[in-house]
Amino acid sequence: MNAVLSGIPPGELKAFTNLVEINQLVDGDVVFCEGDVGDRFYIIIHGEVKIESCGLLGPGNYFGEMALVSNNPRSATVIATCNTILLSVNKESFHRIFASNKQALAEFRLRLLRGSAELFHVLAHSIGISMYHSFLRRIHAEESLDFWLAVENFCSIAFKNNDMMWQKGKSIFDQFCAESSEHQVNLPDCIRTVLQSSLEKKDTVQSKLFQEAKEEIYQLMVRDNYLKFKASPDCKELFERCLGVRLDQGIA
Repeated sequence: MNAVLSGIPPGELKAFTNLVEINQLVDGDVVFCEGDVGDRFYIIIHGEVKIESCGLLGPGNYFGEMALVSNNPRSATVIATCNTILLSVNKESFHRIFASNKQALAEFRLRLLRGSAELFHVLAHSIGISMYHSFLRRIHAEESLDFWLAVENFCSIAFKNNDMMWQKGKSIFDQFCAESSEHQVNLPDCIRTVLQSSLEKKDTVQSKLFQEAKEEIYQLMVRDNYLKFKASPDCKELFERCLGVRLDQGIA
């Protein structure tokens, strides 16, 4: 538990503790059932709970964390095995705590999810994205992430006029999408053709110009390079050395 909460800045940690609820259970009480809609994260203060098919958890452990970062149903039933005290926080309160600190939210999500973290969770964290980028450079596959980052930046810029947007869009296309590009990303011809056609009409270029291409490259990274990253020592270092949590720790 301490490894998870240690990533929360003092201000957010104080807000976290102010919003938790105390849940008192007796032997046989069901915390939640497999298939239930998840809406709370639990920390065991006293007593013990049984995670069906996984085993027992005692004081200092936590469970139900996936409810805070996904909409998936509960993956197991949890039952108290004795008089037990839990602290819990719901999803709405959780997101309110981190509304003004996206980096702290990204770190907390990674600490909770560990090996279940998806690529977008890693990309939202400053150390995570840096280590993933370094990994891609070593395997000579960094152009996909470089393109994704360039499009992220393109979408966030408040351009003064359409001509400036076109110039930036054309620069990204020439660097990553053109057939002659040295850093060409793997886009289907149909997407490449639409991009080229849009850029030929300067006055029709919009901030969402690369949206389809960005999603295509993201999914390509998920299917290929991110799987390699998760199997690499780099991923273990990110979680165990930088974030202080073991990849096989906790119940999702």
